Amino acid sequence: MDEGRKRVLAILTAILAAPRLADWNWDGRTGAPACESVVITALGAAERIMEMIDRRHGNKTAAPSDVKRAAAR
Repeated sequence: MDEGRKRVLAILTAILAAPRLADWNWDGRTGAPACESVVITALGAAERIMEMIDRRHGNKTAAPSDVKRAAAR
């Protein structure tokens, strides 16, 4: 997956997760399950948006499986 596509996925994920995370009561823990769940859900939505864009305009870079592998890292 190229760096530009990773950047777009990160931006889409942040936009989609921001409203739910804005009201979050941060307690300083890293890797809180609820926080991870919000981000994973947003990443899935961002991936679906990218797939819709790819279907409409043609996939010129990565396959959806590359996105899933990158998300698992």
